[in-house]
Amino acid sequence: NNYSVSINGGYLRITTCLRIASAIKQRSIQSSSWITKKVGDLTAMKVYMHPGPKPGPKPVILQLSGQAQLKLKSTSITGILEDEAAYMMGSVIRFIEATDDLVFQEAFNSS
Repeated sequence: NNYSVSINGGYLRITTCLRIASAIKQRSIQSSSWITKKVGDLTAMKVYMHPGPKPGPKPVILQLSGQAQLKLKSTSITGILEDEAAYMMGSVIRFIEATDDLVFQEAFNSS
């Protein structure tokens, strides 16, 4: 997966787009409290899920974004303050682990 990491308005924001095999699976993931709880618990982030393009011959894209609740003093991802680096790195790693778990779970349920 590709991840986008930025600081917007003082808040760390992480976004990824997941390729989900079917629209039915996408809807079940979107309505599931499990992913919100899993990512939220791991990252202390607010999680937003946005549907991708309408179903068609290509896989459905599910955009998953998290915004940290802690306001940062760092103003950009390239100018991270040393005392905030560990928090930001930990949040990114936990977000990636949670989305990897989601992709694994979706693949397991598909088989």
